[in-house]
Amino acid sequence: MPRLPHGCVNAPPVGTDPEITGIDPQVVATGAPRTITVRGRDFQPDADVEFNQVAGTTVFVSEFELTGTFTPSAAGWVGVSVRNDALDAESNSVPLRVT
Repeated sequence: MPRLPHGCVNAPPVGTDPEITGIDPQVVATGAPRTITVRGRDFQPDADVEFNQVAGTTVFVSEFELTGTFTPSAAGWVGVSVRNDALDAESNSVPLRVT
């Protein structure tokens, strides 16, 4: 790995979009808070897991994993995405079924 100048961190380049490769679970029920594990790449410590573009309570696990918690209020489909706030970068959206 190349040596970086003093004070620099090894992070994805500015503008690198995060990518979701999977979520678990893929189906949740309405009515109570649900925690979704989001797996992928290029997640930053300031990332938000978004449910239909509304940030949930997010925990950064690693650059490859986040958890997001929200309370689904109606049955249907919710788009799950990740936003790296400092980079203003948005991931693909993955469907979550709510029953």
